Amino acid sequence: MYCFYYLIVGLGNNASLFMGMYIDNTLYDNWDFWWLWMLYGFLMPIIDITMALILIINKDFLKLVWLIKRLKPSPI
Repeated sequence: MYCFYYLIVGLGNNASLFMGMYIDNTLYDNWDFWWLWMLYGFLMPIIDITMALILIINKDFLKLVWLIKRLKPSPI
């Protein structure tokens, strides 16, 4: 169950960062190095390793599921 939440958040972050770089390169034709490229290059491996570890061990070690359950209103 934990895997689903981590995969959705991880893939959503990866897709958002990639879309930002695509818009920057293709639409704005900017090929100069800047902070979004550095952020993408730094976060992509960390997010991918985290998703792989969650798939292997199936534990909520970043407490993401706990946070989602805390923020979701309870049906009383």
